[in-house]
Amino acid sequence: MHELELGSPVSFESLVERGAADQSESDGAEFKVILTSRRARRLDIAIMKTKLRITVVLLFCGVLGLSGCSEKAPSKEKTSLVVWHLEPTPAFVEALDNLASELEERNPGLKVELVNKAWNTVGAELAQAIQLGRGPDVAMVEPYMMSSLVEENLIEPLDDIYEAFGIDDFYPFLRKINTFKGKFYGVPHAYGVGYFSVRRDLLELVNLPEPKDWESTLLIAESTKSKFASPVQLCGGTSFLLEQLFVSLLASNGGKLFEDTTNRPLLNSPEVVETLEFFDKLASYAPEDWRLKPYQDTFVTYANMRAMMVPLTAARTVNQIKTDAPEEKANDSFFGVFPTPIGPSGERSVTFIDAEPWVVFSDSKSPEIAKEFLLGYFSDEHYLSFCKSVPLHLCPSRKSLSEEYFRDPVFNQWKSWVTLQTQLIEGESVLPLLSSTANDHLLPFLWEFNQEKILTDMVSAEGRPAKVRAEAAQRKAEALVERLGFKKWD
Repeated sequence: MHELELGSPVSFESLVERGAADQSESDGAEFKVILTSRRARRLDIAIMKTKLRITVVLLFCGVLGLSGCSEKAPSKEKTSLVVWHLEPTPAFVEALDNLASELEERNPGLKVELVNKAWNTVGAELAQAIQLGRGPDVAMVEPYMMSSLVEENLIEPLDDIYEAFGIDDFYPFLRKINTFKGKFYGVPHAYGVGYFSVRRDLLELVNLPEPKDWESTLLIAESTKSKFASPVQLCGGTSFLLEQLFVSLLASNGGKLFEDTTNRPLLNSPEVVETLEFFDKLASYAPEDWRLKPYQDTFVTYANMRAMMVPLTAARTVNQIKTDAPEEKANDSFFGVFPTPIGPSGERSVTFIDAEPWVVFSDSKSPEIAKEFLLGYFSDEHYLSFCKSVPLHLCPSRKSLSEEYFRDPVFNQWKSWVTLQTQLIEGESVLPLLSSTANDHLLPFLWEFNQEKILTDMVSAEGRPAKVRAEAAQRKAEALVERLGFKKWD
């Protein structure tokens, strides 16, 4: 990351050159987050545009001798609102289209551009868009990106959105993870928790224990390997979910990614090594090509009843189960969910909460319309149409709409999933994505850490002892934090 002195001139071209240099330094990693002096760049671009306008006016008025140039011509430029979202479900997209049409009707000349981005690549895409000055006006982002966005003054506080519906109408645990420097910078579009899913019917059939700890989890895998070619399904081809599974297992083993006060990485800690060793054992029951498997494949295999467990899943899996499983088996009596198994060094189970926030960018040309969009999204009229597009995985962030939402008959077949989600949230056993502690999401380098894929490389490396992989990851993480200027240890 390059730092620029305040007041120093900076051009768009220099930022692109620095971005290219940083990308080459990453040794083939995804586009890194490069957040530099955007105020200076915006000023530079504004000056260039002003000069261009003056030149054009002089050419037309002075050289061609056109009359009336002294009068201000009415602007015909339309207002645009670029919205990035992360939900591809057709019903959700249709609801967004309807909201966009209403917004355009209320604002003549407005064009709303809805852009669907993949949640597992939005970090790299947004980093590049920010650098090039082509970012959206409003977007769903991942929680681990928030602190960096706030640190660089790239997004606006959204206290007025909370106040419009009543601050207390948003669940406290959602307000907490979107609070930075005493203000609300994100509004979670919905929420759902992560599950450790196991075929409940087979546990009862062969009298196996529930996966409460690592020992019982491995016993389940070993006891069912004669029934399934690969009892365990892992999604190594979707790097973020692979990292999230590891972080949940680590937190459930009493470990964490960074020291609280110094920012020093802890990737060579005994808890990390233990977690790596357990993961390796679990992976021995997975398909040989698990490192290439996208998460969708794990859901399909599981829904077709060709696996015993999926260590990382979410309520979105219900849609796949309803599509592929026999109708009489598409319920929670066959597909069970459990808390993350507790490791030998852990004392409590920890999982993730999936609650991507909406944010409004500071350089938006239509900030008020962006907020009008969010007011419409969370309104009584529209909000449940979004949430019901993916039952249970998209639960409403507004408490006042939850009772109506959970009256939907679809939940009758998945009561234990609903109950466990409530227990995990009320027991404070959920953490933001990629967080190993309740405060990791406040780290101003968590986005960059994700972009480097340090955890992916550590977890998926073949043929190397866990301790060796942990030490290599530690060196990379320490170098990253120091390079970004957040090192506080001696």
